[in-house]
This record gives sequence, C-alpha cells and structure tokens, in this order.
Amino acid sequence: MKIGHTGTLDPFAEGLLIILVGKAVKLAEYFLNASKTYRGTWCFGETSASLDPTTPIQKVRCVIPSYETLKKQAHTFTQKPYEQIPPMFSAKKKEGKRLYELARLGQETTRSSKTCFLKKFTMESYEPPHVTFEVTCSSGTYIRTLVKDFAESLGSMALLKSLLRTQSGGFELKQAWTLEAISEHPHWEELPCFVPFDQLMKHYPQAQATPSEGVAIAQGKQEVVRRLLQEARDSETVGIYQESQLIAIAQKKKELWHLKKVFIEAF
Repeated sequence: MKIGHTGTLDPFAEGLLIILVGKAVKLAEYFLNASKTYRGTWCFGETSASLDPTTPIQKVRCVIPSYETLKKQAHTFTQKPYEQIPPMFSAKKKEGKRLYELARLGQETTRSSKTCFLKKFTMESYEPPHVTFEVTCSSGTYIRTLVKDFAESLGSMALLKSLLRTQSGGFELKQAWTLEAISEHPHWEELPCFVPFDQLMKHYPQAQATPSEGVAIAQGKQEVVRRLLQEARDSETVGIYQESQLIAIAQKKKELWHLKKVFIEAF
C-alpha cells in the first residue's frame, strides 16, 4: 500500500500532518499546495543558526519593540507578496545535497528567494520579549524565516521558540489523532480521523456528472469536461463527482478546462 504525506514539520514543531494512503496519494499535490495555519511563540533579542531552539544561541541584539509597533508592522507583511529566502537548516536541495547537511558542516550557500503570501498574521499576546502569534500562509512559507525577517524589519532579531500547525487546506487539528492512538486501534480506517477518498476534495468546488458523462470522462473526452464546467469561473480546480463518487479532477489552463486526473475506468 502506498503512503505519502502533505508537507513535513520542522523537528521541534508539532501539529497537523495529513497522511495519504492508497490511491489518495494521487491527490498529494492538492494538499501540498494548500495554505497552512500556525500558532507559535518567538523571543526577541536572540537568534541561532537554525532560527529555532535546536541549535545554540548565536547572536544577541537588545532591541525590544512595543506591542503597538508589532501589530502595525504585521499589517505590512499581509495580503501582498512577500519574498523569502529559505533557511540553511531546511530540506531544500542545492547541487544534490540537502541544505541542512551543508549547514551542519558549517557551510552556507546562496539560495533563491520564493514568493510567499500571508493571508493573516496577528499578534495574539506580548510579554516582552516573548510574542504569541498566529499566521495563515501560502504553502512553502518558513515560519522561522518569517520571524527572522519580521524582527529584522524592526531593527531586532528573534528566535522561534514553539510552533503548532493547526490547519492545512480544509483540515483542522481538532480532526487529528496522535500516532500512538492510531497504532493502538486495530482498524485505523474506522477512526474519526480517517477521511474516505471521495471526501478528500470536498473543500474544492464540485461538479456533478451524469452516468453518460462519467463514461465519456473515463474515456478522456475533454470536450465533455469543458461543456460540464463552462459556467465554473471561481476556481482553477474542480472535483467531478458521479453521485458521491469522485471520478475526476479538472483544472483550468489558459481559460480551458482539462482533465487532470481520472479515477474511473472506461468499459
């Protein structure tokens, strides 16, 4: 049986991790690219090579901004593109090697920036120099780097102390079970945290196909999909169902709908 995940967590972080089993692995890209929500804490005035507690404190700078300054500056980071350079302590590859492998050897190399987007970035509480925050961001955003960049924009530095992923795409932490609890259950597919394949795309727009349209989709007939979705305008991805069964996924490219994945066989 195939097993996959939808985005790792840093070693010190906790929270929601979506595991895909069986044919659900084919849907990984729709969760990998989904937005994520995190809660966490950081401390102003210090930092480390990894930007988190897993390496020793490396630098100190005693600039502690006010709470009003934090809240005001947070607005400048939200609802617009934010260019971020991945940290050296990350799993990204450079010339075949993971960056964290180079970092552990004391090496640093140039990295290309990535455009991120923060939908929400709020300061929940502040007991100087400690901040509790919540952020909803695009996939691939490094929260350690966000904290670093935010602190530097205020003339300070900061260390991410704790991080909890509370949401990934359409799924929330309250739906999750611990690995220990799952391993103790003889039939994991009966657990409340298990989501059947046909419900995994429920947070995407949906379209219903008739039995004859389902046959045409199974045969890969693109014109049927375009006719079925000609009124769909608010999304680039649509799940196509026949009754309650997910039979295909369509995506829009250059204003035309195309079959991206098909899950039924032609007879």
